[in-house]
Amino acid sequence: SGCGNTLAAHRPEVGRLITDALRFWADEVGVDGFRFDLASAIARNADGHLDRDLPWLAEVRSDPVLSRRKLIAEAWDCEGHFVGGFAPGWSEWNDRFRDDQRRFWRGDPDRTGGLATRLAGSSDLFGHSGRNPSASINFITAHDGMTLADLVSYRHRQNLANGEHNRDGTHNDHSDDCGVQGPTTDASVLTHRSRRARAMMAALMLSRGVPMLRAGDEFGATQFGNNNAYCHDSPLTWLHWPDRSGSDSSSHAREANALQPPSDAPSGQTTTLLADADLRPLIATLARLRAALPCLRAERFFDGRPSDDAQAVPDLLWLRADGLPMSQSDWHNPDQPALAMLLDAGKPEPGAQHDRVWIAMSPGFGPTRFQLPALADEGGWVCLLDTARDVARETERDTKRDSAELRVPQSGMITIDGPAVVLCASGSIASAELRRWRIGLPTVSFIAADETEQAIEFVLDETGDPQAGELELVIDHSPAISAEPIRLKFDQTEAIEARTVDGRKHVRHRVVLPEALTLGHGSIRLDRAGGTASTISTVSAVSQAVLYRTAPRCWLPPVMTREAGAWALSVQLYGLQSKQSWGIGDFDDLARLGEMAAGIGASGILVSPLHAPSMGWPDRGSPYSPSSRLALNPLFVSLTKAAERFDTPRFDAWLLERNTRTALATVRSARLIDYPAVLALKRQ
Repeated sequence: SGCGNTLAAHRPEVGRLITDALRFWADEVGVDGFRFDLASAIARNADGHLDRDLPWLAEVRSDPVLSRRKLIAEAWDCEGHFVGGFAPGWSEWNDRFRDDQRRFWRGDPDRTGGLATRLAGSSDLFGHSGRNPSASINFITAHDGMTLADLVSYRHRQNLANGEHNRDGTHNDHSDDCGVQGPTTDASVLTHRSRRARAMMAALMLSRGVPMLRAGDEFGATQFGNNNAYCHDSPLTWLHWPDRSGSDSSSHAREANALQPPSDAPSGQTTTLLADADLRPLIATLARLRAALPCLRAERFFDGRPSDDAQAVPDLLWLRADGLPMSQSDWHNPDQPALAMLLDAGKPEPGAQHDRVWIAMSPGFGPTRFQLPALADEGGWVCLLDTARDVARETERDTKRDSAELRVPQSGMITIDGPAVVLCASGSIASAELRRWRIGLPTVSFIAADETEQAIEFVLDETGDPQAGELELVIDHSPAISAEPIRLKFDQTEAIEARTVDGRKHVRHRVVLPEALTLGHGSIRLDRAGGTASTISTVSAVSQAVLYRTAPRCWLPPVMTREAGAWALSVQLYGLQSKQSWGIGDFDDLARLGEMAAGIGASGILVSPLHAPSMGWPDRGSPYSPSSRLALNPLFVSLTKAAERFDTPRFDAWLLERNTRTALATVRSARLIDYPAVLALKRQ
């Protein structure tokens, strides 16, 4: 282990000690999993060789409790490196990901191929043993070594404070200082560092595998170049958590602010390492994109083969900056360090074009021209992320910089100011992003009652709008006639994101509500704040929307809030029929059945899963099909019930049309469910 003592884990009694201890923590304490430091040291046989079939490892794989826990190995020790060597069921820290990412963004030659392999999930390490990309725990920084801010600010370790004459800690961090070692006032160096740190964070979050972040990197924590600070319990290693404004709110803030750079640093230097150390908005955006785009986190390795349909789209293409496919020589060309990947993001529905995701990596400091692929989709490309321009400072209204343009020019040519990562998308993904940036409030906002911080977001066009500061947010949240609405002035909001849409600057604002809302639905509107509170009229509303505050648990009607009975009804929702349903049972039918069942003593209703199994082929859908459980089946939505909540004149008129009435009568009278017909009606 390199720490003085190593367990002889090949011996039965030692192996039993390990598994008994793991079972205690899993069974009695309830931990979700284990990370084994220097795991290979306790995975060696009597001859000292790594043996993934060691008895205690085999027992863990077959144990009904431990085999279901997360098992993460640091697969190296002082005598060897074994990443990729553990059995299926284990994940491993991927230090090859760490090193290849650091060297690519530092500008080392011949590192493009290594970067591509890590972005794609490290199949060279984990594909041979039957594991998938989730076996790779991807990281750039960890508790050992430099922080992210230090990684882009120090070329050499600064460990004098450790008392070992700067000889401890690795000397091979693959770090860089972007021109000046340590703290500096050079604006160009600070910008270069910030861009590189943001690009590295994006590359981590957009790679296949499981991303791991070092606590503190999200707000620019520094150890002033110390890469072996385990021996310190001081402001050097403490995390000084910032508040929402970015300022330090910890009780040790004064000590941290008084902390000076290493003693060998030039006098008079400031402690500034990055132009913008607050990466929290960026990480929030990356987490949202990762969750929204399954192609970024799919549980399989890329194979480069086209999809099985007429469009023949490969699941992955590697492209040069000029848009041409990477050739064998390009991977080793020092004059072409930039790289782009084109991903097939699937089809939103049968007959539609494939959605595409294009991600560019530009490591050099300065502008690089990129050519995006041509699209059959007339909607074009939309930019969802530009790490060099999506910075918190851009959302301040006194900024002179331009925000990132949402639409990519029809030519497909864009300029990336590196170091940076840029993500663009087409098809339904692009359409969804354009909807995110529509002016005003979302049509419907949901706030969970158990959220620690309840907040609302909205978008404003702030292209030279002198009246932006006069806006007021008015929330009517109580059914009581005498209840006063919540009124929030515009200066109580926080600008969190900005985009240029068709030449106009759109800014996303977030406002934290000062008090808890009443459960149920209400209204929310943006008003021009003219006159007194009593004279403000909805006529002046800039934007209006419906607001729901949802309970943390499902609400039960009074008829069902009693002691549980002894029996329940088992039904298939699609098989319910009523005068109101459209050829298939819906949620309104289920609600009325629930009240009826409770009235005759049932304790509940058992239904098959209500997720959307296959909206492309609804007649083939099965609740047991391998599909996502993240979305409810829209065929079960009662459109007439939903229409009672909103003003729907077009829907009401459509219901009265002869063709509509004929189609409804046909699906209602069918002996079997006509899935295509029901789907066509509800989509229309």
